[in-house]
Amino acid sequence: MKTIEITDIESTDFRSIELKVGDILCTNGKKEFVTETHYEEKKLIRFRSIRRDDGRIAESGYFVDKETGKLERLFSGIYFNKENPPFHASERYSELNKFLEEQEK
Repeated sequence: MKTIEITDIESTDFRSIELKVGDILCTNGKKEFVTETHYEEKKLIRFRSIRRDDGRIAESGYFVDKETGKLERLFSGIYFNKENPPFHASERYSELNKFLEEQEK
């Protein structure tokens, strides 16, 4: 597991960054754990990450533009545990929380 600091997302070419599951990506003060990566011809093309967010877990999916290397967010989701609203627990919360607990050791 390694930590990758990105200070300027707009000028970073993400095609040249090597991410692995469990790596930590720090951007704009946010620490995200990489949960999934996809490469094409040894260049990063998309990945997913998660982070804790006030008792919730935020998951994001990103796409890397093949021509520019710029990062684009494909989706974002928030998962709640059963003690927090909305009134039911998210099934993914437990799975993602377990992954985070293992990485945070």
